[in-house]
Amino acid sequence: MNPSESLTVDINQLKELRKLVSEGEGTRLEFKRKASHPDKIVKEIVAFANTQGGTLLIGVSDDQTIPGVSYPDEEWHVIRKELKHYCRPGLFIESVFIPLS
Repeated sequence: MNPSESLTVDINQLKELRKLVSEGEGTRLEFKRKASHPDKIVKEIVAFANTQGGTLLIGVSDDQTIPGVSYPDEEWHVIRKELKHYCRPGLFIESVFIPLS
């Protein structure tokens, strides 16, 4: 889904997100507040690809708060650009955008 499309809040999806975040970071779950350091995000994604996979949540702080991101289109663009530049062969990434309000 393109993040600029009209999105509505899905209460169940938001509950699932909060539950996942409450579990905290681990070997298969990582939080990044935003994509300001895309090289670090690419390293996390590659690490997941080289193991059993994982979930990377953008817009979630290390303290388990969920501030979200103001411009999801831009965040996703930066990540895709870095992945195309650094990852050979390319990786299949599933992206899900969850509106917070």
